Amino acid sequence: MNGFRRYFFGNAAFSLFCSFVIGVCAYLTRRITSNGLPGDEYAFFYSTFSLVTLLSALFSMGIPNASFFCIPDARNRGLDDEAHGFYAWCVRWVLLAGVFLTLVVLPVVLLAGDSMERYGIDSRRIFRLLLLLPLPYSLSAATTLLLNGLKEFVASSLLQLWNTVTILAGVWIFQAKYGLEAVIAVYVIGAWCAGLGGILWAGRKYGFTILHPIAPDGRRRLMKAGGWLLLSCTGYYFFAELGNVILSYRGTPEETFLFNIALPVALMIRPLYAVSTVFAPFSNQLYQEGDTRALRRSVWIMLGVTAVMLIGAGIVFGFGGRWILSILFGAEFADAAPCTLILIEGALLWNAARFYADMLNSMHRERRAALITAGAAALSVVLYWMFSSRLGANGTAWAALIASVIWLCAGLNSVLFVLSKGRRPEDC
Repeated sequence: MNGFRRYFFGNAAFSLFCSFVIGVCAYLTRRITSNGLPGDEYAFFYSTFSLVTLLSALFSMGIPNASFFCIPDARNRGLDDEAHGFYAWCVRWVLLAGVFLTLVVLPVVLLAGDSMERYGIDSRRIFRLLLLLPLPYSLSAATTLLLNGLKEFVASSLLQLWNTVTILAGVWIFQAKYGLEAVIAVYVIGAWCAGLGGILWAGRKYGFTILHPIAPDGRRRLMKAGGWLLLSCTGYYFFAELGNVILSYRGTPEETFLFNIALPVALMIRPLYAVSTVFAPFSNQLYQEGDTRALRRSVWIMLGVTAVMLIGAGIVFGFGGRWILSILFGAEFADAAPCTLILIEGALLWNAARFYADMLNSMHRERRAALITAGAAALSVVLYWMFSSRLGANGTAWAALIASVIWLCAGLNSVLFVLSKGRRPEDC
């Protein structure tokens, strides 16, 4: 147990450190782009990036998320060939989905409703560059999950860090001369680096290849788990991306811009989900060993830590939000302070809710986690639609906060219920 604790806390500490650095780099990137791009272009790109994130999660059909849980489950049971098959099927599926997004889905969505014209984007080159983003982004997101499923947390964190640093350096060097085109290009390059780097790492260390066959039973299991986890994916991304997309259509460019000033500050907190990512493979191991006491203790520790952070964030940003934003972005952006505080509180609740959802998935309760998460996501759609046009950026932030509270409460109660029943024989 002591060895397990050292291994878990060591990886969790390293992942959190990298997540913090990644958050800082992402903030610096947003600062440079917010000051260097026209407001309409800034709002358009980051709302489109949120759209790509949502579409990638949707058309991956939950397969990367299913692989994240199925690979460690297979390896914990000594079924290495099955784990290789899960990996290969996942990468092949993601590549196919990324190509489909590039050639069919994203072009239609970008042209629908004259969204580019609303934000003053009339360059066809910008349109073509945006089409280069879905495939590498989908691959990068998938390989991150696959490496975490292999407990390669150091490699996963370093690749994500490399991706973020590449984007920051590219924006800093090239944006002044090439504008929005440079921003899109460096995001594409950064995603390719992370995605291909993950494939290379898994291949060299474990011998994984995308050509490895998968048994029909393994494919059916992955597809079944992926179907439920697809619903969970909606909840993973509803906190910011969905609200950003809906606001870009329902609100004004000015409100969208304001929301995207507040958002990167909140996103510096959201990478705390690294704790959930690191814990999930171990949660599966503890559950198979029947150590529900350790799992129950983890539930209450997460809730206590979240409560302390909510109070601290409320005090700091409640009294000093305008001052902090003036330092981070400039005095002209201080009006985003109320939205920032709401989004930060929502991000903390989102992290805890995802922790409990991942615990359910690791304990073979994909259906339960999916129904809870999808329910919260469906509620968020209604709230975003109602609040975004009436209350603008602040209303979108409140919608995220309310949905996060409901997601957290439902997930917490469900985890405690499952642990009270103990392990089922068919779970192992």
